[in-house]
Amino acid sequence: MIYVGNDIKWLVQYGDVLKEEENINLFNYIVTKEKLFKDTGGINYSSLEFYHKWRKSKILYFSDFKEFTPNLEQFIRQHFIEVCERLKIEPFKIHDIDFQLTSHNDGEQFMIHKDKGTKETEGRMLTFVYYFHSLSKKFSGGELLFPENGNISIEPVNNTIIFFNPTLSHKVLPVSCPSKEFKDGRFTVNGWIQKL
Repeated sequence: MIYVGNDIKWLVQYGDVLKEEENINLFNYIVTKEKLFKDTGGINYSSLEFYHKWRKSKILYFSDFKEFTPNLEQFIRQHFIEVCERLKIEPFKIHDIDFQLTSHNDGEQFMIHKDKGTKETEGRMLTFVYYFHSLSKKFSGGELLFPENGNISIEPVNNTIIFFNPTLSHKVLPVSCPSKEFKDGRFTVNGWIQKL
């Protein structure tokens, strides 16, 4: 695992997060589970059409890929103190680490939002995003953009993870995937470290 050094004080990024075999096994498993992915649209929005313009992606919940989270969780816990120090967050007692898996394909995006700001999300203290995709990358776009922090964008690079404060506004830029094949898209295991 490699810390990716940069001048960004509000984001921490690591490469080579999982062993190569673990990274490939996760990808190979997920592409066989396409039918289990659920559409993210429609919850608490006045129209499905509006929601799909704001957020278009598919999601797989923890129970359908939980055998792949222990290694990621171990990495997160091992680097937790370092991440807190780099982000200047007071270390806290971890209550839980929430995981979900997201797929973005051709034309899909997630407009500007925050991961914290409601009663349901008040326990979230850190957001993380682990990127993975086919070894021969077949999509472009899908960068994570932070419009209020200098318009800095983070490219989705296979087997990397980023951490940031969930109160930061961010968006997933549209993905271009010419084949439109599920296996060729942008995948993330993303989630939140919750405070006890």
